Amino acid sequence: MSGRLVVKRYVKALVMAAEESASLDSVSADIEAIAAILGEKEIKDFCLKSISSDAAGKFVQTAFIPYVGEYTGRWLTVMAENGRLAALPFAEDAFRELIEQRNGIVSVVLETANEPGDQLVSSILGKIEKHLGKKVVLDARINKALLGGFRLIWQNRILDRSVKGRINNLKMALK
Repeated sequence: MSGRLVVKRYVKALVMAAEESASLDSVSADIEAIAAILGEKEIKDFCLKSISSDAAGKFVQTAFIPYVGEYTGRWLTVMAENGRLAALPFAEDAFRELIEQRNGIVSVVLETANEPGDQLVSSILGKIEKHLGKKVVLDARINKALLGGFRLIWQNRILDRSVKGRINNLKMALK
């Protein structure tokens, strides 16, 4: 199972426990602290190594436990005991995604070859909100490889209306 899928399960359990104890704000701050700690290349690289559960437990006790609360500390300890520290770098994204889902928000990435105009962004935002029936947070990014057009990415889905995508579709049709 991939690190992203594993961490989603662990994050869901953490969020459920935090909600039951009314400590979701504290856990949110802990997740930010963990992300900041993982910003150190050596720490992130250590998490990605294959190590024994004893070494992982000692590592968690040293690198993370002093900076996080009770629930997050237990959560990290369980991840270490189960040999799941390699999934930890994905925790911040999984946590944010889960909270957005619970709040009825969908994150959508808009990729364009050039800087998108305000009219294009607002038009796409309106149409995708209408289509999904939820509030959308749009993140516009430039991807020069698209050549032209745009691509929307959300919840493991891609809507490709780029020139590059159309050329690839044409190539597949001609084979």
